Amino acid sequence: MLYGFSAWPDRNYLPAGLSVFKPTDKQYLVQVADFLRLYRLDTETQTLAARLLAAARPAEAGRPADEAARGGELRLHLRGLVGSQDAVVAAAALHPQHPNVFVLHDRDEAALFMADLRHLLPDGPEALLFPSSYKRPYEFDETENANVLMRAEVLNQVNASRRPEAATLGAAPLVVTYPEALSEKVINRQSLVQNTFTAKVGDKLDVNFLGELLGQYDFEK
Repeated sequence: MLYGFSAWPDRNYLPAGLSVFKPTDKQYLVQVADFLRLYRLDTETQTLAARLLAAARPAEAGRPADEAARGGELRLHLRGLVGSQDAVVAAAALHPQHPNVFVLHDRDEAALFMADLRHLLPDGPEALLFPSSYKRPYEFDETENANVLMRAEVLNQVNASRRPEAATLGAAPLVVTYPEALSEKVINRQSLVQNTFTAKVGDKLDVNFLGELLGQYDFEK
Protein backbone atom coordinates (compact mmCIF):
# COMPACT_ATOMS: atom_id res chain seq x y z
CA MET A 1 0.00 0.00 0.00
CA LEU A 2 1.30 3.44 -0.95
CA TYR A 3 0.65 6.58 1.07
CA GLY A 4 1.51 10.22 0.42
CA PHE A 5 1.61 12.91 3.10
CA SER A 6 1.81 16.68 2.84
CA ALA A 7 4.16 18.91 4.81
CA TRP A 8 2.86 20.32 8.08
CA PRO A 9 3.71 23.85 9.29
CA ASP A 10 5.05 22.76 12.68
CA ARG A 11 5.56 19.19 13.92
CA ASN A 12 5.69 20.42 17.53
CA TYR A 13 1.91 20.82 17.66
CA LEU A 14 -0.09 18.16 19.48
CA PRO A 15 -3.43 16.74 18.28
CA ALA A 16 -6.46 18.71 19.39
CA GLY A 17 -7.61 17.92 22.91
CA LEU A 18 -4.18 16.85 24.20
CA SER A 19 -2.25 18.84 26.77
CA VAL A 20 1.46 19.15 27.44
CA PHE A 21 2.44 17.45 30.71
CA LYS A 22 5.58 17.78 32.75
CA PRO A 23 7.73 14.64 33.05
CA THR A 24 6.95 14.61 36.80
CA ASP A 25 3.20 14.38 36.22
CA LYS A 26 3.29 10.58 36.07
CA GLN A 27 -0.38 10.20 36.89
CA TYR A 28 -1.27 11.94 33.61
CA LEU A 29 1.19 10.25 31.28
CA VAL A 30 -0.34 7.91 28.68
CA GLN A 31 1.56 4.92 27.35
CA VAL A 32 2.13 4.96 23.60
CA ALA A 33 0.30 1.63 23.20
CA ASP A 34 -2.76 2.98 25.03
CA PHE A 35 -2.66 6.20 23.02
CA LEU A 36 -2.54 4.27 19.74
CA ARG A 37 -5.34 1.97 20.91
CA LEU A 38 -7.62 5.00 21.30
CA TYR A 39 -7.01 5.96 17.69
CA ARG A 40 -7.68 2.40 16.52
CA LEU A 41 -11.07 2.49 18.28
CA ASP A 42 -12.04 5.65 16.41
CA THR A 43 -14.71 4.90 13.79
CA GLU A 44 -13.07 7.08 11.11
CA THR A 45 -9.73 5.32 11.60
CA GLN A 46 -11.45 1.92 11.40
CA THR A 47 -13.20 2.96 8.17
CA LEU A 48 -9.90 4.14 6.72
CA ALA A 49 -8.17 0.88 7.69
CA ALA A 50 -10.98 -1.22 6.19
CA ARG A 51 -10.90 0.65 2.88
CA LEU A 52 -7.11 0.35 2.62
CA LEU A 53 -7.29 -3.38 3.32
CA ALA A 54 -10.05 -3.84 0.71
CA ALA A 55 -7.88 -2.05 -1.87
CA ALA A 56 -4.88 -4.28 -1.08
CA ARG A 57 -6.78 -7.56 -1.36
CA PRO A 58 -7.61 -9.04 -4.79
CA ALA A 59 -11.30 -9.15 -5.63
CA GLU A 60 -13.00 -12.48 -5.04
CA ALA A 61 -14.04 -14.49 -8.08
CA GLY A 62 -17.45 -13.36 -9.29
CA ARG A 63 -17.49 -10.44 -6.88
CA PRO A 64 -16.27 -7.02 -8.10
CA ALA A 65 -13.96 -4.98 -5.93
CA ASP A 66 -14.97 -1.68 -4.38
CA GLU A 67 -15.47 0.82 -7.22
CA ALA A 68 -13.09 3.27 -5.52
CA ALA A 69 -10.45 0.57 -5.20
CA ARG A 70 -10.64 -0.94 -8.68
CA GLY A 71 -7.23 -1.90 -10.01
CA GLY A 72 -5.72 -1.74 -6.52
CA GLU A 73 -5.87 2.06 -6.47
CA LEU A 74 -7.62 3.99 -3.71
CA ARG A 75 -7.37 7.75 -3.34
CA LEU A 76 -8.10 9.22 0.09
CA HIS A 77 -7.44 12.73 1.34
CA LEU A 78 -7.13 13.35 5.09
CA ARG A 79 -7.55 16.92 6.30
CA GLY A 80 -6.88 18.68 9.58
CA LEU A 81 -3.86 16.61 10.66
CA VAL A 82 -1.32 18.58 12.69
CA GLY A 83 2.05 17.79 14.20
CA SER A 84 2.76 14.07 14.32
CA GLN A 85 -0.88 13.15 13.79
CA ASP A 86 -0.05 11.89 10.29
CA ALA A 87 2.20 9.20 11.77
CA VAL A 88 -0.37 8.37 14.46
CA VAL A 89 -3.13 7.80 11.91
CA ALA A 90 -0.77 5.78 9.71
CA ALA A 91 0.31 3.59 12.63
CA ALA A 92 -3.31 3.06 13.71
CA ALA A 93 -4.64 2.23 10.22
CA LEU A 94 -1.84 0.20 8.66
CA HIS A 95 -1.99 -3.55 8.01
CA PRO A 96 1.46 -5.02 8.78
CA GLN A 97 0.85 -8.15 6.72
CA HIS A 98 1.10 -5.97 3.60
CA PRO A 99 4.15 -3.85 2.62
CA ASN A 100 3.40 -0.18 3.34
CA VAL A 101 5.17 2.68 1.55
CA PHE A 102 4.90 6.26 2.84
CA VAL A 103 6.01 9.07 0.51
CA LEU A 104 6.91 12.38 2.16
CA HIS A 105 7.99 15.66 0.55
CA ASP A 106 11.72 15.46 1.27
CA ARG A 107 14.37 13.58 3.23
CA ASP A 108 13.97 15.67 6.41
CA GLU A 109 10.22 15.07 6.55
CA ALA A 110 10.73 11.39 5.80
CA ALA A 111 13.30 11.05 8.62
CA LEU A 112 10.94 12.73 11.12
CA PHE A 113 8.02 10.60 10.01
CA MET A 114 10.12 7.43 10.33
CA ALA A 115 11.20 8.45 13.84
CA ASP A 116 7.54 8.99 14.81
CA LEU A 117 6.58 5.54 13.50
CA ARG A 118 9.40 3.91 15.44
CA HIS A 119 8.27 5.59 18.66
CA LEU A 120 4.65 4.65 18.05
CA LEU A 121 5.46 1.04 17.07
CA PRO A 122 8.37 -0.02 19.31
CA ASP A 123 7.47 -3.71 18.91
CA GLY A 124 7.28 -3.52 15.12
CA PRO A 125 6.79 -3.62 12.27
CA GLU A 126 10.05 -1.76 11.72
CA ALA A 127 10.02 1.56 9.87
CA LEU A 128 12.83 1.83 7.29
CA LEU A 129 14.11 4.86 5.40
CA PHE A 130 14.57 4.38 1.64
CA PRO A 131 16.89 7.30 0.76
CA SER A 132 18.33 8.68 -2.44
CA SER A 133 21.74 7.30 -3.41
CA TYR A 134 23.12 10.76 -4.06
CA LYS A 135 24.46 13.47 -1.78
CA ARG A 136 22.37 16.22 -3.40
CA PRO A 137 18.89 15.86 -4.91
CA TYR A 138 18.88 15.15 -8.66
CA GLU A 139 22.65 15.66 -8.93
CA PHE A 140 24.02 12.31 -10.04
CA ASP A 141 27.76 12.98 -9.76
CA GLU A 142 28.40 11.89 -6.17
CA THR A 143 26.87 8.91 -4.44
CA GLU A 144 26.59 8.42 -0.69
CA ASN A 145 27.80 4.89 0.11
CA ALA A 146 25.78 4.71 3.33
CA ASN A 147 22.60 5.55 1.40
CA VAL A 148 23.35 2.92 -1.26
CA LEU A 149 23.67 0.36 1.54
CA MET A 150 20.41 1.49 3.16
CA ARG A 151 18.57 1.16 -0.15
CA ALA A 152 19.92 -2.38 -0.61
CA GLU A 153 18.87 -3.35 2.94
CA VAL A 154 15.34 -2.03 2.38
CA LEU A 155 15.00 -3.91 -0.92
CA ASN A 156 16.24 -7.10 0.75
CA GLN A 157 13.73 -6.77 3.58
CA VAL A 158 10.85 -6.07 1.19
CA ASN A 159 11.91 -9.07 -0.89
CA ALA A 160 12.12 -11.27 2.23
CA SER A 161 8.66 -10.12 3.38
CA ARG A 162 7.12 -11.50 0.18
CA ARG A 163 8.03 -15.05 1.10
CA PRO A 164 5.08 -17.19 2.32
CA GLU A 165 6.61 -17.81 5.75
CA ALA A 166 7.10 -14.05 6.31
CA ALA A 167 3.54 -13.20 5.29
CA THR A 168 2.13 -15.43 8.02
CA LEU A 169 4.20 -13.58 10.62
CA GLY A 170 3.14 -10.08 9.56
CA ALA A 171 6.77 -9.16 8.93
CA ALA A 172 6.30 -6.66 6.09
CA PRO A 173 8.38 -3.52 6.73
CA LEU A 174 7.15 0.07 6.69
CA VAL A 175 9.10 1.90 3.99
CA VAL A 176 9.40 5.68 4.34
CA THR A 177 10.74 7.59 1.35
CA TYR A 178 10.50 10.77 -0.76
CA PRO A 179 10.31 11.62 -4.51
CA GLU A 180 14.06 11.98 -5.15
CA ALA A 181 14.65 8.45 -3.84
CA LEU A 182 11.80 7.00 -5.90
CA SER A 183 13.08 8.63 -9.09
CA GLU A 184 16.06 6.23 -9.16
CA LYS A 185 15.78 2.88 -10.85
CA VAL A 186 16.25 -0.22 -8.72
CA ILE A 187 17.22 -3.79 -9.52
CA ASN A 188 14.32 -6.14 -10.23
CA ARG A 189 13.46 -8.93 -7.81
CA GLN A 190 14.88 -11.77 -9.91
CA SER A 191 18.24 -10.05 -10.38
CA LEU A 192 18.34 -9.14 -6.70
CA VAL A 193 17.91 -12.79 -5.70
CA GLN A 194 20.53 -13.96 -8.22
CA ASN A 195 23.09 -11.40 -7.03
CA THR A 196 22.54 -11.82 -3.28
CA PHE A 197 25.11 -13.73 -1.25
CA THR A 198 23.85 -14.84 2.16
CA ALA A 199 26.04 -15.83 5.10
CA LYS A 200 25.09 -16.43 8.71
CA VAL A 201 26.83 -17.10 12.00
CA GLY A 202 28.35 -20.57 12.00
CA ASP A 203 28.83 -20.85 8.21
CA LYS A 204 32.26 -22.00 7.00
CA LEU A 205 33.48 -19.75 4.19
CA ASP A 206 36.57 -19.86 2.03
CA VAL A 207 38.44 -16.61 2.69
CA ASN A 208 39.95 -16.45 -0.82
CA PHE A 209 36.57 -17.04 -2.46
CA LEU A 210 34.94 -14.41 -0.27
CA GLY A 211 37.70 -11.91 -1.07
CA GLU A 212 37.33 -12.48 -4.81
CA LEU A 213 33.54 -12.20 -4.60
CA LEU A 214 33.66 -8.91 -2.73
CA GLY A 215 36.34 -7.61 -5.09
CA GLN A 216 34.02 -8.24 -8.07
CA TYR A 217 31.53 -5.86 -6.50
CA ASP A 218 34.15 -3.14 -5.87
CA PHE A 219 34.45 -3.70 -2.12
CA GLU A 220 37.76 -2.55 -0.67
CA LYS A 221 39.83 -3.97 2.20
